[in-house]
Amino acid sequence: MSSPFTRVIATAVAVLSIQAATANDAAPQNTARVVYGLDSENTRDLNVDIDLALGKRDRLTLGAGQTKTEGGLGDIILDNYTVGYRTQRLGRVEPGLEYRYWGERGELTLKTVEPSLVWQGEAWSLSLYGEYRDHFFLSRPIAGVRSPREMESKGWRIQAGYMPSRGWGASIEHAAYEFDTDLTQLNTPAFAFLLSTVRGGTIASTLSDRVDSFEVGYSWPDSYLGLAVTRSISAINLRYSDTFGLRHRFFPAKWLSVEMEGGISKTEGSNLETAYGRVSLSYHW
Repeated sequence: MSSPFTRVIATAVAVLSIQAATANDAAPQNTARVVYGLDSENTRDLNVDIDLALGKRDRLTLGAGQTKTEGGLGDIILDNYTVGYRTQRLGRVEPGLEYRYWGERGELTLKTVEPSLVWQGEAWSLSLYGEYRDHFFLSRPIAGVRSPREMESKGWRIQAGYMPSRGWGASIEHAAYEFDTDLTQLNTPAFAFLLSTVRGGTIASTLSDRVDSFEVGYSWPDSYLGLAVTRSISAINLRYSDTFGLRHRFFPAKWLSVEMEGGISKTEGSNLETAYGRVSLSYHW
């Protein structure tokens, strides 16, 4: 995709949405997953996560990963960590809470606390999320001086889906964010210069005003094929970035699932397109 941050978040959201939409009483209790991705902008990422049952009604999610982006001023290495908890004590309604850390320590970080409420029916699902985020980054050096900047943001996401065990299904998601600073005031040549590096582009990718996603696909008993479209609006210049991806998921065995995705991303006002691909292996027990 067009940015390391978008790559990591979209990977998690896309896989979790399909898992939720296809969940049933016979689903495995535990899942361990490895995801590898790359794109045409010389970005590589590797993520590992595990979803564990704590007894019969509670679940724990742990994740860690690293993204490496090659730049003219040196490589950027971004770490991400996730810990989450959700409970099924309310039946089909699952409240949860998740903490995420993403960034390069001392350079740029994004810390997120996300409460959630998910309802899962036989084929229908509805999910509500709140997001409370803390942003920190250092600007490009001017005369050897780098200026730190901190801000906070809050947002919400809503996702609805229909995904039967066999046949056509679809999901739609909308997310909106509000910052404690009017980021449109930063849409100036001076600020653009401060972020005119690969690291600056990575920072800008975390500052979205809203994100809309739609996916349609067909499920077979042991596989899934879908087309996903995402539009992200920058909170700085209000330009949009579109991503189109084709996703295929199948089960070589009852204890193993494989998911592959490939697509392109393009930003308004730019003639450049970014091609991306990723593959995930999940072990179920």
